[in-house]
Amino acid sequence: MKNILLIEDRPERKKQFLESSEIKTLSNYPFLKEVSFQELNIIKQELLSNEKPFLNDYDLIMTHKSALTFAEQDSLVTLKSSVFFSGGISQSFYSENPNPVLHINSKEFYSNNLIEFLTNIQNNNEIELLILQFGQKWKLNLLLNLRDKLTQKIYSKISEEIYPEDFDELFTEKLMTLNWESDTRKEIEILKSNGMDKNDFLQLDELKNKISTFICNEIGIIK
Repeated sequence: MKNILLIEDRPERKKQFLESSEIKTLSNYPFLKEVSFQELNIIKQELLSNEKPFLNDYDLIMTHKSALTFAEQDSLVTLKSSVFFSGGISQSFYSENPNPVLHINSKEFYSNNLIEFLTNIQNNNEIELLILQFGQKWKLNLLLNLRDKLTQKIYSKISEEIYPEDFDELFTEKLMTLNWESDTRKEIEILKSNGMDKNDFLQLDELKNKISTFICNEIGIIK
């Protein structure tokens, strides 16, 4: 079973958010450990040292940003999948390199999505950070965001070629794990490898239509 570590340096804050979300307890999930102040000091020491016996026992660290310094946060993201939550985060965002990392507002973190996230780990032994961000419909949100970004590129009428790294940013590793049809996947992989010639927006429009069809067929919404 995956092991998760939750660092909250102000327990009363957590209690208030859980109560507002009508979450009675997190103790139903034995794989989730909430650290004590003494353990937090150990973690802070390990993050800036070469030896990490305590941290090595965990697959994911979820922490309030105020519990760690910027240097400790930078060290953490190179080691583990991480979630940083804070009231100062106005918009959640997810990245994949060097490890999956989610930044999310505290109120959104301590919501029913947290229960769905923990239940998914309990049932499938799988850490899917996007459940924290979007709930069970995370795939739908990824696809809709992708379609919006492609639409923006089409209507911006950029006169320069679009480089391969631009398509890497559009079609992230997470998106590429979805069940694309083979011809669509091949088309995406070519764009990720070669980029696209300038003004070839018909190609992007056709790809956007395929993504819309994928949304309809796989998730069941209307274009």
